[in-house]
Amino acid sequence: MRNEEIQIVCPIHDYEIILLDIKEGIPLGERACCKDCEIKQSYNIKKAIQRINAQKLQQTQIINNNIEQVLAEITLIEKTIKEFWNQIQDAFLKINSSLENQKAFLKRQLNDDREIKIISLEDLQNLGLMISELEKNKLNQQSELNQEDYNLYQSNLHNQLDQIQNIVEKYLTTLKATKVKQEQQVIFRNNYQVIQSSFLEKWVDPIIFLNDNLKAVLCDCSGVTELNFENNQFLFQRLIQIQNITEIYVGADLTWILTAGQDAIISMWQRENQNWKLCQQLQGHRQSINRMIINETKSQVISGGLDSKIVIWNKKGFKLEKHESLKQHKRSVTSLAWSHSGTYFASGSSDKNLIFWKSNNGSWMLFQQISDQHQSMISDIFFDNYDNVYTAAENVKVWKQDNRQNYLLQSIVNTVNQVKKILFVKDHQYLIILQKTIEIYKVTKYDIVHKQSLGGEYNSIAVSRNGQYIITQKYENQQLQLLKLQQL
Repeated sequence: MRNEEIQIVCPIHDYEIILLDIKEGIPLGERACCKDCEIKQSYNIKKAIQRINAQKLQQTQIINNNIEQVLAEITLIEKTIKEFWNQIQDAFLKINSSLENQKAFLKRQLNDDREIKIISLEDLQNLGLMISELEKNKLNQQSELNQEDYNLYQSNLHNQLDQIQNIVEKYLTTLKATKVKQEQQVIFRNNYQVIQSSFLEKWVDPIIFLNDNLKAVLCDCSGVTELNFENNQFLFQRLIQIQNITEIYVGADLTWILTAGQDAIISMWQRENQNWKLCQQLQGHRQSINRMIINETKSQVISGGLDSKIVIWNKKGFKLEKHESLKQHKRSVTSLAWSHSGTYFASGSSDKNLIFWKSNNGSWMLFQQISDQHQSMISDIFFDNYDNVYTAAENVKVWKQDNRQNYLLQSIVNTVNQVKKILFVKDHQYLIILQKTIEIYKVTKYDIVHKQSLGGEYNSIAVSRNGQYIITQKYENQQLQLLKLQQL
């Protein structure tokens, strides 16, 4: 068999391995690699195939274990359903028998009361007794007793129905728990792993991914840098020279950039060929801008500052125009988030207040203020696909709307340290929490399940839109890391 006919898969990158021959200047059979490998030493093909076969054997064992586990779960579900059927059938038979007995009893009463027949001396004697009892009002007492019996029967019937409801709820809970367990097993099959790293000379924060998921921008104390990692290699290119950026937004087509800084200025930048031109600078705050968000239509920008003020800006083309200011917070505005529907935005502050704002005829009005649920400053907020809200402070709190659209505390994700940043991956329903460490959770229908911890202490983090990549900077040596979601 010729070498080019051999097809095996790289155990690291899951790509087809290319066997290089003498035409590339490498002795036939000496080295094997895929397009993502950087092999500096020669690899023996026989050893490579042995490694692949070992990996395939491990995968087969995992698959077999999963099949055995699924079969065991199916058997358990089957057993549970049979038990449920037997109990529910027995309960319904008892109720049906009770109903039949009650019907027969009522029919007998109906027949007894319908007609009085006199065909014997005994019947006349009974008639005399009935007249006597009527005079003594005993018939009314018997009627009351019959009504009491009927009320007692109704009460017993309702108790039996309650028992059926309890049986149903018990078995539904059991079956749902099986479903949750199955979901949790899937959770741990994919984890983030470091695939590239580089030591930087400066701290970078914020970091944001661009829409193609293979590029990001990094902000340091002196400007904005584009990071390209298309081939799992870090390529850096300086885009803009500007000091002390606190927030940034990059247009989807990479033709414009918005920056906000410690100088309280928002700057609009426009791309001209390979250069960036400063188009506009606006000052709506008296002190540093902490947060800046933009809506889905890119028509409105909201900024929050150290001066406790929220400023609404309208965007038209490459220009911003101040629309209104909101001043409800008593201290620095530390977090902002736009709802999935665009109807609300939320703000958090070092005054520990969480405020929901609602759109009203082109302006924003205070809709709800929550002042007693956070023990420290609210460092971050986001809305998920269903407009549930997650807030970061001394822990992570999850809020859901009631029938009147007010937000109520639903659950708490406890953390060891103050939470600095929270991210949400809609494609995978991952909740990513940056405290000192990075903790990754899976949000399921029934629970929030811890999935993975990234060791070390981190300064900043960003996740790609599709959730496939994470970029972090560690405190140790200011190391920049690229992580990829990989199947175990």
